Amino acid sequence: MSYLLFPAYLLMFSSLLYFLSAKNYIRVNRNTAVASFLLKVTLGCFYGYIFLHYYHGDDTWKYYFQSLDETALLKSDPLRFFTSLFDLNNETRYSSLFESVGSFWKELEYVLLIKLIAIFNVFSGNEYYINVIWFSFLSFWGGYYFYRLFSSVFPKYEKSMALVFFFFIPLVFWTSGIRKDGLILLFMALIFYHFYFFLKSGQWKRLIVILISLFMLFLIRSFLTLTIIPALIAWWIAEKYRIASWKVFLAVYGFCLVLFFVSARVGPVNFPQKISERQQDFFRLKGGSEVQLDSLGTDFSDYLKILPQAANHVFIRPYPGETSSLLYKFSMLESWGMVIMFILAVVYPATDLRKIIATPIVLTLIFYGLSNYLLIGYTIPFLGAIVRYRIIFETLFLAIIIRCTGWNKIPLLKSYIKFK
Repeated sequence: MSYLLFPAYLLMFSSLLYFLSAKNYIRVNRNTAVASFLLKVTLGCFYGYIFLHYYHGDDTWKYYFQSLDETALLKSDPLRFFTSLFDLNNETRYSSLFESVGSFWKELEYVLLIKLIAIFNVFSGNEYYINVIWFSFLSFWGGYYFYRLFSSVFPKYEKSMALVFFFFIPLVFWTSGIRKDGLILLFMALIFYHFYFFLKSGQWKRLIVILISLFMLFLIRSFLTLTIIPALIAWWIAEKYRIASWKVFLAVYGFCLVLFFVSARVGPVNFPQKISERQQDFFRLKGGSEVQLDSLGTDFSDYLKILPQAANHVFIRPYPGETSSLLYKFSMLESWGMVIMFILAVVYPATDLRKIIATPIVLTLIFYGLSNYLLIGYTIPFLGAIVRYRIIFETLFLAIIIRCTGWNKIPLLKSYIKFK
């Protein structure tokens, strides 16, 4: 049966995307939409295969096997399937909002994904690789809305943005495997896309989508919601009051940085302590890609002390030749490719570079990306997790770097490549 379902669903979703594009319900070339979806399915299946056969299954298969019991519950008692969400760790439901272990909210982020897979199982006949098709269709919209956002911000670079958000292999690979990353891409894209057009049009219905997406992002990975709030506030202030964007962002983030460290002395939540606890939770895990990372305290000096380590891990690791794993070799090419792209943008900047980086939406993405880059670097001592956690922000940086580079100034490229 699965041999029939796989091509049937693949054809169904491909045809749906083709139809939506042909009728202009979605604004992307129909061939691009279908090719992107097929690439996602291919890499999603590859993701499942290599992690099953070479990495002992990893979380993606653990979620799948756990979902089988949930599927049985859904078929036998649908009401219980949904109400069981509220049975998780009831005693610590409200007091453990920012805890990373033993928390209702931490358990909920995993259970939501498992229940989503359980629903997929109903239509797939409990087949993992058919679930990949359903998940790829869902996560496709994350890349689509980021593409629409950047095409609106950089209207002459639509083709480049399509390549970035539909065909950048690391992004497609990590967000097509059945894990939380594809859902994070989706809700993050919805937040930025609708906030951008809300500021332009004032359509209040967009706020509903933004609030729902913020809530879902919080459930899936809470710190991404906490770090997006300062970015959206600074963006709104810069747009509404027409103040120099850099001044607004530096002021808002400076104020938030002060509040962050003051919370260690005053307030209901000690955020530096929560970050330190999160790091310690990662230290207790075991993995084959562990790197040296000093323990983090709660003082500002502690953060300064290990800043070089954090930045090194998240910006330029893995090093060339650091590991024999083929997957990490590709990650090394990805990391150092980004470094080369950044150097090109510095050496050969676009003529309107200052205007680009002063744009509120661009600054929003830069500050949001950098804050999360550093948070990842401070807390995660495993290269595999670092590569996966940073990929969405890395892709946002890549899109901005492409626009900030004066490609016609590069001697070896100006006669052959036109990035528009």
